[in-house]
Amino acid sequence: PYSKTHYTSIDPEEAEAVLGNLQPGSSVQAKVDGAASLVKLLKDKLEVVSYRASKQTGGPILHTERLTQGKPTKITIPKQFVGSVLRGELYGTRDGKSIPPQELGGILNATLANSVDKQKETGVHLKQMLFDIQQLGKKSVVDLPYSERMALLRKVIKSLPSKHFGLPEEATNPKDALKLFKRIREGQDPLTHEGIVIHPSVGKPMKSKFTEEHDVYVRGFFPGDGKHT
Repeated sequence: PYSKTHYTSIDPEEAEAVLGNLQPGSSVQAKVDGAASLVKLLKDKLEVVSYRASKQTGGPILHTERLTQGKPTKITIPKQFVGSVLRGELYGTRDGKSIPPQELGGILNATLANSVDKQKETGVHLKQMLFDIQQLGKKSVVDLPYSERMALLRKVIKSLPSKHFGLPEEATNPKDALKLFKRIREGQDPLTHEGIVIHPSVGKPMKSKFTEEHDVYVRGFFPGDGKHT
């Protein structure tokens, strides 16, 4: 029932001024180029779900077994965390570096069997980076300051397998925030070249990307040949 969070965009030049005057309670994180997703904690397992609905079923697109390469996710969730909904970014790495978004899309859009095969053949490891909590148990926590939501998330993640779930690197003061910003801009971060996300204590998050985005229009199409007919 949750929609994808849309951030306010700011230019990198403007971002430096914001970071230099970072307000207490704010968090600056690397913007990993992955697939936005939700994690629902159940009694003895969890599900990783896309924001998009399946065109075949109309139901949610599940990525759980793609994340675990088909292995069971049976875990014991503490009673107070059952029902929790977490926000995150599903991304892939190879040799410690993030894979391009088009390769990630191929893995996530493939059938489960093909997705697992692709991961094994190419040495890709999927991981869920959790950066927010929507509800704790059955209680909504969206009105809490971001620092308090992150504190809750740090408690919840202790119950999840570290092989598949992690938290983003955080900078919470101007010096560390500018250092993180510079590292990403200079291409020295292994997980992203894209930019940063600034989570204020309250209010809408901001993103600053080093590569501009553009809307494009499909002007036409042509039939495929052979197996692509």
